[in-house]
Amino acid sequence: MASIIAIISGKGGSGKTTVAVNLASHLAFIGKRTLIIDTGFGIRNDDIPLSRTDELLYNLGDIISGEAEFDDAVISGGDNSPDFVGASLGCVPQHFETQFERMLDKISHRYDFIVLDAPASVGREFDACCNASDTVIAVSGEDALSRQNTSLCLSRITNADSKEFYLVLNRVRFDSSDSSPYCEDIADEVGARVIGIIREDEFVRHSLETGDPIVRYDTYAGRELENLSRRLCNEYINPSSNMLTERLFEKNRLILKTQRGGF
Repeated sequence: MASIIAIISGKGGSGKTTVAVNLASHLAFIGKRTLIIDTGFGIRNDDIPLSRTDELLYNLGDIISGEAEFDDAVISGGDNSPDFVGASLGCVPQHFETQFERMLDKISHRYDFIVLDAPASVGREFDACCNASDTVIAVSGEDALSRQNTSLCLSRITNADSKEFYLVLNRVRFDSSDSSPYCEDIADEVGARVIGIIREDEFVRHSLETGDPIVRYDTYAGRELENLSRRLCNEYINPSSNMLTERLFEKNRLILKTQRGGF
């Protein structure tokens, strides 16, 4: 059965889609059977960074409404890319939550990972993604507004005891002194353990526009997103790396392990 991961954020522009697409892309690249589903009804995003727009014949809305079977709507990623189901530009169908859960139950045995790109903030699709998931990864910036919105979103998730919650700090900027974002403080404020620190990277925009996942390239964000997927596969990342973010992550991990148990 697949591990189902919901990627959420408290506000638009946090980089949630970047994290979702690149996480799914790297999991597929390392041989994991991976599916990514864009659940943003009315606005769809994942088809562009995955370079799949021209292949969208059916979508999630068609599956839920019964107009298409899953096998008709899913776009195969081949050997090194994730399978993909796009979102509908229409409204959320009636009985979406129940039908969505049934669909996931029916296809879960086919995959190792199913990544759900949930809409920002809250709503029916957000609730359905979180309810169906084993793991929730919240993507947030360092700023106070992002942290507050992320914390509010996490607090509204039901059945929290049965899920793992993680936080990705995205678009982090470092000054000339390499000062650390206070990861442990942000984790306590938001209510989720930090699983990744992704720095601001000028190549991300180019990646999103060209449909070529940045995780495949040797850039700061690419390597940091790669390490995120490796952690989800329970792989330990050696902090002796010359990557500042990995040293900061290790510092945060040790603090959390000392305080209440970490990775």
